[in-house]
Amino acid sequence: MRNHSQLHEFLLTIKWAVSVYIRWLYENLLTLMGIKSGKTQSLNVEYVAQTIRERPNGSQIKIQRHERNSPSNSIRHTNTSSITNKTYSVHMGSANLILSIDKSARTVICEPGVTMEELVDALLAYDLVPTVVPEFKNLTVGGILAGAGLESSSFRHGQFSDSLIEATYVLSNGDLITCSPTKDSDLFYGALCSCGTFGLLIRATLRVLDIPFNCFVQCNYHWTKEPIEFISTLDYEHYEVDYIDAIVFSDYSVVITGQRIDESSIPKGERIQRFSRSWDPWYYQHVKKLHDRSRQTVICEYIPLKDYLFRYDRGAFWMGHYPLYPFDDKTQHLPFYLRKLLNLIPFGGYNIISRTLLSPLFTTSALYQRLHASCVSLIADTLLIQDIYIPISQSKQFLTFLQTGQLFTEKDERIEPIWLCPIRSSSTAQKLSPHYTDKDQLFINFGLWSHQYRWQTGSSGGKNASKVLENEAKNLRGRKMLYALSFYSQEQWSTIYDMRWYRQMKKKWDPSYAWGDVWCSHCRRMHPDYEQAATKLSKSLDNPIYLAKLDCTNITEPRCSKRYNIDGFPTLRIYRYGQYHDEELNAFNRTTDELVKTMKALKSMSTQRNMINTQAHGIKDETNKGMVNNFYLWSLIGIFYYILRKFFI
Repeated sequence: MRNHSQLHEFLLTIKWAVSVYIRWLYENLLTLMGIKSGKTQSLNVEYVAQTIRERPNGSQIKIQRHERNSPSNSIRHTNTSSITNKTYSVHMGSANLILSIDKSARTVICEPGVTMEELVDALLAYDLVPTVVPEFKNLTVGGILAGAGLESSSFRHGQFSDSLIEATYVLSNGDLITCSPTKDSDLFYGALCSCGTFGLLIRATLRVLDIPFNCFVQCNYHWTKEPIEFISTLDYEHYEVDYIDAIVFSDYSVVITGQRIDESSIPKGERIQRFSRSWDPWYYQHVKKLHDRSRQTVICEYIPLKDYLFRYDRGAFWMGHYPLYPFDDKTQHLPFYLRKLLNLIPFGGYNIISRTLLSPLFTTSALYQRLHASCVSLIADTLLIQDIYIPISQSKQFLTFLQTGQLFTEKDERIEPIWLCPIRSSSTAQKLSPHYTDKDQLFINFGLWSHQYRWQTGSSGGKNASKVLENEAKNLRGRKMLYALSFYSQEQWSTIYDMRWYRQMKKKWDPSYAWGDVWCSHCRRMHPDYEQAATKLSKSLDNPIYLAKLDCTNITEPRCSKRYNIDGFPTLRIYRYGQYHDEELNAFNRTTDELVKTMKALKSMSTQRNMINTQAHGIKDETNKGMVNNFYLWSLIGIFYYILRKFFI
């Protein structure tokens, strides 16, 4: 199975690399011909609203985004079918038009498909810039508002969502509603970071900032052993900088402060550092090399504003290193001098030759395209991809926890580098946001993106590390960004998020759950009630019922999705005689007793042997115990899928 998985991933990598280079050649050819490659398409609001009005009762809305120019930067799979099998597709197009820019009012109105690069390019022409620019070029306005986004200006301006002035949504009944802090404020704030579970964003008005003409950023790199103390002691009210973040390496840290200046303020003879060209260094490697080569505790350099804003885009911070992890893993046990020799070869290490030749593969957009090609269970096994917000008072304890190896089971495993980004909290009713709190305080975002060479397919290494990380963050009153894979139990989820508020909001704005459910969208780990229900039902003497759960993305069952016509990401489907049974279950009443009651209420099934036994043959659950009374507890995060069949023994 593991060899099959490795071969499958190798073939996916080849396919991905070929497709990326073909697209790169195509776009460069269009550029030479003077043709714009990106497609701008305005959103037909009335068409979308009317389409939603015409959806069948009880159906779940599935937004088609095939027209978008780049893959999603989220690794969660959106649940568009949390109750029934019925999905209703709505086509949005690119929806990437900037509708207006008002320089005097310092506002911009745009559609949800506008990317950060498109937004920045449009605003720079007016000497404006967003208050917060999340670091990847292809992140979209709608995606960031539905999820979360921060960057080095967040210590002053909070999240990207805190710059929102007004938003227009289409509700599940097709109504258009425009909300603001003073009008329908519960929807205005509640929809932020709700993963699109209240409505479809179609227009956003954002607050922006004035900047100097031909703007640069003066970056100061501060060498330190205590990054949390350094960040904590800064006087944020009077500290005249515009940007603060930090990178934690294994032996030291670098706190990076930046200030916007005009070109005339740059001393004559100073070298301008760039990060956008194919031969330019990856930012984190550049920062490390600066301090490895110099004994100065503070180093200064000057960067064009756009290069600074997207400095982490090439290489996706340092995640661009991990597509080569099979090669790194195989060289871990080689002598040091041999590994140094391999670093001279472009594909054995990352130098200027490989940077230039492989640059199309290591944009964030291309890397996410490769990530989405893999099964989510493999991603969960082999990678740790998390952003955790911790109150600054608890941040040193959390960093110590990470650096002392408590996150891992093996002593030689470590997480490095780590990104630190201070962010101002919000007490507005963004109750699903990681920076929401009822008091004014500073958080530190810990960007944790790692692979350990022992984390192979089936090892559960990344998943186990994520679980430990989630538990520690919860103990320190921290929260995570919900773009990532989550393993919370329902009890843990309910202690972190106000589910009573959420249910009231759903009742008001989406009573039919047409936009899905945030719990189902993120907490993929099966609730223990299902296992208990499976045990009770299978032990029924008069009419035993057997429950099984299959992950249709599992590469060992590649025909499962096709066989059962999976469309969207359902959390519950009932099958009898191999055919879908349209039986609705209440999304919030799936307790042990309710499940048992519902299953027993169904009509008697065939006496034929349950076909699930064949489907799940040889597959084991996360505890490695095999089937639990024919209930397959596949709690890896991903597209998960139930098949419930009832028969007489």
